[in-house]
Amino acid sequence: MDRIKQKLKGAFRTGIKKGRRNQSYKLVEVVVEDETQAKMEAVVATQFGFAVGFADEPPPERKKESREKEDARQEKGVRVLVPEEGGGGEKAKAAGVKSKDKKAIQAPSSNLTSLILRENKIRDLPGEIGALTRLTALDVSHNHLERLPNEIGNCSQLAFLQLQHNELTELPVTVGELKSLRRLGLQYNKLSELPPSLCQCTELNEIGLESNTLTSLLFGCVSKMSTIQLSRNSFASFPITDPTHLQGVNSLMIEHNQITKIPLGIFSQAQDLTQLSLRDNQINTLPLDFGSWITLTELNLGSNQLTAIPEEIQELTRLEILVLANNTIRTLPKGISALRNLRELDLEGNRLEYLATEISYLRELTKLNVQSNKITNLPRGLGLLVNLKHLSAGENNLLEIPAEIGTLENLEELYLNDNPNLQFLPYELALCKRLALMSVEGCPLSRLPPHVVDGGPSAIIQYLKYQGPYRGLR
Repeated sequence: MDRIKQKLKGAFRTGIKKGRRNQSYKLVEVVVEDETQAKMEAVVATQFGFAVGFADEPPPERKKESREKEDARQEKGVRVLVPEEGGGGEKAKAAGVKSKDKKAIQAPSSNLTSLILRENKIRDLPGEIGALTRLTALDVSHNHLERLPNEIGNCSQLAFLQLQHNELTELPVTVGELKSLRRLGLQYNKLSELPPSLCQCTELNEIGLESNTLTSLLFGCVSKMSTIQLSRNSFASFPITDPTHLQGVNSLMIEHNQITKIPLGIFSQAQDLTQLSLRDNQINTLPLDFGSWITLTELNLGSNQLTAIPEEIQELTRLEILVLANNTIRTLPKGISALRNLRELDLEGNRLEYLATEISYLRELTKLNVQSNKITNLPRGLGLLVNLKHLSAGENNLLEIPAEIGTLENLEELYLNDNPNLQFLPYELALCKRLALMSVEGCPLSRLPPHVVDGGPSAIIQYLKYQGPYRGLR
């Protein structure tokens, strides 16, 4: 035991002497004779602030050894990783931990405050994890965990718990004892419900629940939560029913579910809500109080079944990003002209036959996407969007492009592909000095010389520049 302790002390002190207290240290390998010795060494290593585990596969340093020697070491070796950069002896990373080796973490007490076990093959955390009472951050993400031990509740100082990308089907009731928990990652598991005891975690302000099989929630526990991620679950109705549960929320994501209706008044007390995404649901109408969502700066209603947008959208003057793609909208409301702070507008995949002239009032727009509609003409007011960098109008029925496009000095990307009736491009397009990418595939452009069209976008721009009335401009 003394030999082992001396070896570990030596490795740690060596790093300090060289002035690398906050730098990464090398892998320390301890060879033992029997399982009892291994347990003792694991305890010693943990007390030194190291995360330990039995090697699941050989570390890189031993890949050149003989197969016989390798097999022998894999059976007997304890693999210890000393702190990563910035760890200062309190942050450790363990690699290659076998799920069946529950002695991977086994100590009556520990000074560990941060333990990272991500991206291994762990299926089961031992109950001894509860002995790490000073732990504030635990990352067991990207493993194969099927359960969390009840003893996790003993880690009362735990503030950050990352469990995403595992195979958890339930959480223990004792998770409610984590009174210091502030961030909980549960994305990409198999959870169908959450324990009511989770409501006791009153400091919890961020929870990730994306990609589970949740159908309902107990939301009395989210009064202090700022970010809620509920996307890719099995909600058939809006999972939140009490407006008071959204008082402190500033980001709410409920994408990829089967929600058909947004309850009236649900956001009436969401005074801090700035980001709302309900993309990929089955919503066909918006509630009558839609105009009261005035705190939003980003709204995503893409891939639903909306046929119209209420005129009350004019009240959402703080909006900077509006996504209405992949619905069945035929016309835009005139009230859209009031969204003077809008930077991105996505209308792709609707049934628009024309683009309302009100669009010209959106002077802060940098990205406009009207791809895959039935638009025949772009409004001349498009030229007033002097901040526009990205314009996507492909897969429409455009007959022409207005000459005013030449005033878009900041335009960098222009997509006009697959407009079967587009025969010509205006000479003014050559005035877009910053244009770096243009797509015209699938456009006949019969009024341009065939060899120019065959030369692609670059040749077309050169032709417009030197054959048009602006050839003297540089």
